[in-house]
Amino acid sequence: MKKTCDLALPSARAALAIRARYLRQLTGPVRAGDAEGIHEMRVASRRLRAALMEFAPAVGGGAEPFVAQVRSITRDLGRARELDVMVDMLLAWRASAPEAFRPAIAYTLRRLRRFRQAEADTCARVADTVASEDYVQPLRLLLDGLAVGGQCHLKYVRKCLLKREKALRRQFRRWEASKKEARLHRVRIAFKKLRYACEVHAIHYGSDMAAYLDRLKKVQQLLGDWNDCRMLRDEIVRITDGAPVETKGVMPLLARFWDRQAARHWKRFRRKAPAFFSRKQVRRTRALFASPATACHHHGKKKP
Repeated sequence: MKKTCDLALPSARAALAIRARYLRQLTGPVRAGDAEGIHEMRVASRRLRAALMEFAPAVGGGAEPFVAQVRSITRDLGRARELDVMVDMLLAWRASAPEAFRPAIAYTLRRLRRFRQAEADTCARVADTVASEDYVQPLRLLLDGLAVGGQCHLKYVRKCLLKREKALRRQFRRWEASKKEARLHRVRIAFKKLRYACEVHAIHYGSDMAAYLDRLKKVQQLLGDWNDCRMLRDEIVRITDGAPVETKGVMPLLARFWDRQAARHWKRFRRKAPAFFSRKQVRRTRALFASPATACHHHGKKKP
């Protein structure tokens, strides 16, 4: 009988249980409409989905309903989170904004806050779902049904990480060739997928992985700031038609300001990204993924 890997099952069980438990801990803040709690639950749902994807062989094909449920958490909290970010950005800038922009800012804040209030019921519904047996029971069945084959878990981890890293480089090259916003958005998503995959498997690596994640997050953050600015720009454009007559003429200028802010982050990313995607860094990344600090019976025990 082929011996199963001694790391695969405990790694999968721990990664899924920890992320699922943390998601439930956030139900109170989300139900109360707390902006940080909503953000944390949304990120936690992404991390849980990443773990489900990374341990797909152990999870098996029967987990689709639970995966869909976790995906719906991310989606359903998305609008509230976006509006919270937009309101915070406008409030932070309002004090230093030119006087001519003040009426447009006030109108935009009123509209965004009205939209945000309309999301309260959705946030409460998500929190209730996560706190219910509809969430707990499928998760319990999933954890009880975890199963692994005989493949080496560390080889599987390396394959997963290299796949994510390769996908990120591919999206980056496509963006370089087009410079389109839609392509850059895909680069941002690919960054997140690689980051979450690295976090899932970080337990098998040492300080080098922590350093790599730190570099990755710094580059990814530039795209996060770019995306926040462009979303605020697009929202301002959408609500311009409903603006009061005395404000409508300033709204395009307000949208243009946030478009310039988005461009500033875009340019910072363009300056920083080449070093992250250089051949030298790619070689280092591949070497890191191939050198876990732990060992399973396939690899033998690491020397102290």
